[in-house]
Amino acid sequence: MNIAIIGAGGYIGKNIFHYLKNAKKFTITCYGKYTDNDFFEDQYYYLDLNKKDMINKIDWPRFDRILYLAGYNSPALSFEKIYDYFTINCLAVSTILLKIANHATEFIYISTRLVYNEKDNYAYESIRENETTHFLTPYAISKFAAEEVIRTYSNYYNIKSAVFRLCVPYGNLIKGPVDFSYGTMGMFIKNARSGKNIVLYGNGDQMRTFTHIEFLCKSLVNKIKDKFDVYNLPGEKHSLKKVASIIAAKYKVEIDFVDWPKESLLLESGNTIFNDEKYYTTFSHKYDYSIETYYTKNE
Repeated sequence: MNIAIIGAGGYIGKNIFHYLKNAKKFTITCYGKYTDNDFFEDQYYYLDLNKKDMINKIDWPRFDRILYLAGYNSPALSFEKIYDYFTINCLAVSTILLKIANHATEFIYISTRLVYNEKDNYAYESIRENETTHFLTPYAISKFAAEEVIRTYSNYYNIKSAVFRLCVPYGNLIKGPVDFSYGTMGMFIKNARSGKNIVLYGNGDQMRTFTHIEFLCKSLVNKIKDKFDVYNLPGEKHSLKKVASIIAAKYKVEIDFVDWPKESLLLESGNTIFNDEKYYTTFSHKYDYSIETYYTKNE
């Protein structure tokens, strides 16, 4: 399979490149704004997704599958940079989809838990793919807009595509520090490794689905259906407090519980526990990872 990775320079992109390279059955071409050919072994090409002409110069139909991993992902910053967020997270997607219209190239997009919003705090019920509601940030809107662009273009232009919604990823397949991550896990680990206490807002009881990066990589190369669909990625169901406790115990630091800052509380979406029934009715491999085992064994 000939695969293009867009946004290869980030946490997920580097891990999927490493996974595909070691599988030794994929031809890989990487695109992004960060030139790091030492890591990518000269398989990385500069691409500015703000520039439509640059996107259109690439022969996208030559690929069997395109993995779109690029994007801005700070919910708070999206209020000030809404144009940039919609350009990279959504509009650039439409430009590429037009290039592969009525071709055999498949298109895979990584979306976010933040397309879901609080529904009676979701109690401890798992969330199904059709339970999107009103959104709290321009970031979430841009990601859901991209999902809808992919759905409509796929239907109109006969494109095989899929969206995988990711809650909280963890782990690292690349040799090096275990703190190579981003978001929640990256913040926990980087603070703990430097001897700083982990800070949690409120009581830390918010539930999340945590997905190991290797499972995500496997999902991105699954055989997909002929018609567009959206899938919650499976994982482990833990509270932020539970995961913070695992990290804190490993690095011998404490957890500081603090009051919610006003701005952060406005962006909090409540418990996010993914229902993964749809995924398992479509794909065969099962989730078999443990966040506690991973951080016990790895430095």
